[in-house]
Amino acid sequence: MAAQKTMTLKGFVRKATLAKSAIGFLDAQKEFIRQHSFLAPTLADYEGGKVAATAALNVIRDIAFAHMVDADIEKARARGAREPKEKAPKSYTVVLFHKEGSRIVDGESKGFDTLQEADGWADRKLFADASTVHAEILTPMMGKNNQAIKFTIMRQDAIARILKAKKGPMMKNSSSRSGSLSFKPRAKNDTCHFSRG
Repeated sequence: MAAQKTMTLKGFVRKATLAKSAIGFLDAQKEFIRQHSFLAPTLADYEGGKVAATAALNVIRDIAFAHMVDADIEKARARGAREPKEKAPKSYTVVLFHKEGSRIVDGESKGFDTLQEADGWADRKLFADASTVHAEILTPMMGKNNQAIKFTIMRQDAIARILKAKKGPMMKNSSSRSGSLSFKPRAKNDTCHFSRG
């Protein structure tokens, strides 16, 4: 025999809202109601004859709903009180270099998730800043001598990529004739002979 599911406050409130008979519902669910100290007094009033069945059901349902909402709020507060998870460090770091050889580490250049994002950002920065000579992208991969692999991007290469000529749409020339109309009238040199007699 399968184990019976225990009813939750949410399920109880849903069933109480859909109940067709207040008396039948209270009789069927009295064990569940007695388990909860905040619902039991209203059930005792109903069983003692102090409150009508419909009124008792409405009060019990409203109290159960209020406790359910309060419990959800407490859970949300507990989740919010936890320490936020630290974000994983970005994999690719971009460093820009001036003509004098000094490094610039811009706040937004600290890290990128993909090499393409880092490469695009470096191209845009090199294109915009005339005093910058080159950029280096440091990767999380290790190369020879256990040093991080890095890519160097020169300013002239970045400018060439950004100002690359854009291709226009390709169009097929479907006309095989000149621009004249196809219904142009044509004349033949015909000879007419009249009777001479």
